[in-house]
Amino acid sequence: MKDVNEFVKIGNPFTVVVSKKDFVKEKNFVSAKSPKEALKILKDKGFEKVLVGGGGMLNSSFMKEKLIDEIHLDVEPLVFGRGIKLFADDDFESRLELVGTKKLSANTVQLHYRVLR
Repeated sequence: MKDVNEFVKIGNPFTVVVSKKDFVKEKNFVSAKSPKEALKILKDKGFEKVLVGGGGMLNSSFMKEKLIDEIHLDVEPLVFGRGIKLFADDDFESRLELVGTKKLSANTVQLHYRVLR
C-alpha cells in the first residue's frame, strides 16, 4: 500500500504494521510483532475500532486468535484462478452470521458478516 501511495489517498491514518521483521519507522506508522500487540498499541492510543487490511497470512493470524468481530467482503464481477487468498491455510474455523448487504455499484456487492463466538 505504501509503494502505491494508498495511505496518502486515504488520509495517512495511524497504521500498525504487524511483522516479525523490523521496518523503517515513519510518521503515523509503528510496528508490532503480533496481532495482540497491535491491538494493545491501538487500544492504548484510544482506538475503539480497527480495520485489518492485509493478506491471507495476516487475516488468518487475527482469526486464529479470535480477534475479528466483523468481516466486510466486496464481491466483484471477476473470477480468477490466482491471487492472494482471503485466509492463508491455518488451523481455525469460524461461523459467520450475515448482518447486511450493500450494493456498491451496478455489479459490486458488499457482504457484512458478524463472527459468531
